[in-house]
Amino acid sequence: MLGSLARFKDMFFNAGWIMFEKFFRMAANFLVVIMVARFLGPDQFGIINYLMAMINILGPITALGMAGVLVRDLVRNPDQQNELLGTSFVLKFLAALISSIGLVIFALFYETDPMLIWFTVVFSLSLLFKPFENVKLYYESIVKSKYVALSESLVLIVFSVLKVVFVLLQAELLYFVIIYAAEVAMTSLAKVIFLRKNEMSLLDWKYRSNLVKPLLTRSLPLIFSSMAAAIYMKVDQIMLRFMVDETAVGVYAVAARMSEIWYFIPIAVITSVFPAMIKLRSKDTARYHRRLQAVFDILFLLAFSLAVVVTFISEPFVNIAFGEEYRASAAILSIHIWAGIFAFMRQGLSRWLINEDYLRFSLYSQGGGAIINVALNFMLIPRYEGIGAAIATISAFFISTYLVCFFTKKTRPIAFIMTKSFTAPFRVRSIIKNLKS
Repeated sequence: MLGSLARFKDMFFNAGWIMFEKFFRMAANFLVVIMVARFLGPDQFGIINYLMAMINILGPITALGMAGVLVRDLVRNPDQQNELLGTSFVLKFLAALISSIGLVIFALFYETDPMLIWFTVVFSLSLLFKPFENVKLYYESIVKSKYVALSESLVLIVFSVLKVVFVLLQAELLYFVIIYAAEVAMTSLAKVIFLRKNEMSLLDWKYRSNLVKPLLTRSLPLIFSSMAAAIYMKVDQIMLRFMVDETAVGVYAVAARMSEIWYFIPIAVITSVFPAMIKLRSKDTARYHRRLQAVFDILFLLAFSLAVVVTFISEPFVNIAFGEEYRASAAILSIHIWAGIFAFMRQGLSRWLINEDYLRFSLYSQGGGAIINVALNFMLIPRYEGIGAAIATISAFFISTYLVCFFTKKTRPIAFIMTKSFTAPFRVRSIIKNLKS
């Protein structure tokens, strides 16, 4: 029991570091987004968010869906860490290069504004730094996320100051495009700073051709499922841009950012708990399921509480913080925030599917969610614009995260766990007991 409590404290100490970095990021982003959005106005702020959405959709391709799988393999096979990290890095870089070139080609064919084409080229270069996210996965596998938190916080401070300076200098849009693209690149690269403290070097990473097939085979379903998830998270902004205009994207982006800014919470919790859950599943199934229920209960409690509070304060908050130009964002925010309940749970579901070696379900569910979101956006955006996009997002999350889990025998247990979590406000004592057990 003492050993269990000690491991539990270690996991949440690690989660604390992640939470610190994400909370720090949230606070800084909160203030900077307000300043930048007010300065640029909905149209130019919409351009920035349209470009960011394109990068976010392509991000899963550069990651090759390996995040959870690579962490699991590093935990299970620490003697192969250099080979696993080196091989996956090479594969990710090739994927990033193809994605970067593809994005530029897309811009050349579909963009009529030369300046927007150059903006796309600038953002496409940031994809080439994505493979360095392997360093983050290494830290996760050894439960030392404080180094990730420190490096990302450092990048955040530097680029937040630069954005504020550019606002005060009333800089042109081009400078903001460069800063946002550079921040994406440096967020991935900066994690290398602390490798020496852990007796690790990028030069030790080795490419092994015999690991390519096993890595890609296990990750293939997650490549498409991760991309599908990115589509139903960000495709609304791309569709708003082409179906309405940049101003509609800017108005919607303010609401979406204020809603999604809280998504660091489940990431922090799940990232720290996951390595221990891998080991617990093979040692004590009963404790594994109790701990799993407790994690989902906490995710629901946090998401539901946030949704209630934000719904009531959305209108006065948006009017005061962003001004009259973004008034329509309030109604969108009061709807979009409820997607957080299923977004929080999706983090737990994704890691559970990895633990259970049922990665194909992730592909089916995320793919279905993306198709539903795109279809609903086509129907709702022309009539309701941003509000329609928010409704489409909630519907996609609800179906792809929760409803589909009832359709197969293997995922039905997690569906019941999620259903039970809806009663979490009435079971606080049992949740605490399950966490301690």
